[in-house]
Amino acid sequence: MKTIILFSVTCIFCFSLTSADTTIYFGNTPKISEIKKQHPKNIEYKADQLYNSGNYSGAYMHYLALKQLNVRQSAENIYRLGKTAVEYGHYATAKESFRKLLNKGKKFPEINFEYANVLKRMGDYQSAIAFYHQYIQDHLYEKHNEYLKLARTNVRSCSKAMRTPLDAKIGVRNLGSAALGFGKNVVALSQTTQQGIRYVEYRDEKGSCLKKVMPNMEIKEMKGIAGDPDFNVGSPYVAKDGQTVYFTQNRPNSKGELEAKIYVGTIDSEGEIGSIRKLGSGINRMGYSSLSPTLAYTEYGQEILYFTSTLPGGYGGYDIWYSVKMSNGKFTMAYNLGRRINSNDNEITPFYNQTNKELYYSSNIPKGYGGYDVYKMTGNKKYWVNDEATHLPKPINSHGDDCYFILDNNGNGFFTSNRNSDKAEHLKVYQFNEQMSAQSQNKKK
Repeated sequence: MKTIILFSVTCIFCFSLTSADTTIYFGNTPKISEIKKQHPKNIEYKADQLYNSGNYSGAYMHYLALKQLNVRQSAENIYRLGKTAVEYGHYATAKESFRKLLNKGKKFPEINFEYANVLKRMGDYQSAIAFYHQYIQDHLYEKHNEYLKLARTNVRSCSKAMRTPLDAKIGVRNLGSAALGFGKNVVALSQTTQQGIRYVEYRDEKGSCLKKVMPNMEIKEMKGIAGDPDFNVGSPYVAKDGQTVYFTQNRPNSKGELEAKIYVGTIDSEGEIGSIRKLGSGINRMGYSSLSPTLAYTEYGQEILYFTSTLPGGYGGYDIWYSVKMSNGKFTMAYNLGRRINSNDNEITPFYNQTNKELYYSSNIPKGYGGYDVYKMTGNKKYWVNDEATHLPKPINSHGDDCYFILDNNGNGFFTSNRNSDKAEHLKVYQFNEQMSAQSQNKKK
């Protein structure tokens, strides 16, 4: 089941990937204080208009404004508040709204299923299983009910999450306590440049931009487009030459609709990015979004670009695609990675580990622990060793959104998660390696 807005991709105020489970934001969100200045009838009219057009993020802020103004809410408005809160990634609000409607199953026949989804996203697996079972019991004999199959899948994934212990070999720490500024607004981390600098994607109410993480872990501002939040730049990836960086920029198209495109630039001696150019139409096509670039290399050194996209010919929502760099420096048309990796849901934030020839990516398919979980496939392009992707263990995966997974050559890995929050936009960077696990085990002894 999937209704695409990040995590439909039709948000006026921000670029987001959603799937009735989560939202990963790029850019600004509406200010509820401004909405509340309007007359309640106008707010409700606008909320309904946005909801009916599929703009759930905008609709959520308007329904929430009505709630905060203590305007008497109909059952339909309470339901819409809950549904849009899910799309916006505010799960506590969704839980509160859906709970009020649990005795109104005739009017809202999927309410037990939707309530269970929220409980799963919040890590309350036992309660989620109970409401999935209730939904299955109430609709057991309905033919062609796609939610029945999804409910059973979610029961299995919740049960797995409850009985799966933490992997003792993996130690995880939140970089918010280990590096200046990492605890707030830092989302994605890149590889190092020749100068030992990393780039981070930094998000706030102004938009998203890149900042430099110096070798001493100090975070510094960047010049030009890459450092300007008005340009909504993110998802940095440094090529193995240490001098080339790929990244995403999210801008309105000629119709005023937000689209993400992939760019490449050259890194100078101070870590600034210049000679920026957009990749060709084989990757960036008008009317579709392409983002989150990562590179692999053939045995002859030829670059393979893996990325996330809504290009036509996929399996639904965001899929992982690839394109090969030719001798003239241009990339071929993009190819979908196929059904073993892509699904009817969203596959995002790929990373290719060249050493072990492994593709890591995140997906919100129902068999995960909650939101987006990290998966791994071994091989390249369409030649994959596994019949299906490996689901990474705890504590890398959680009931929250776990994405932007990368590895470096020093045994360190990084990923982004909102596991300690009921709001999808509260993303923080985590680091993991085996050494931290060993230290943790020694402390316990």
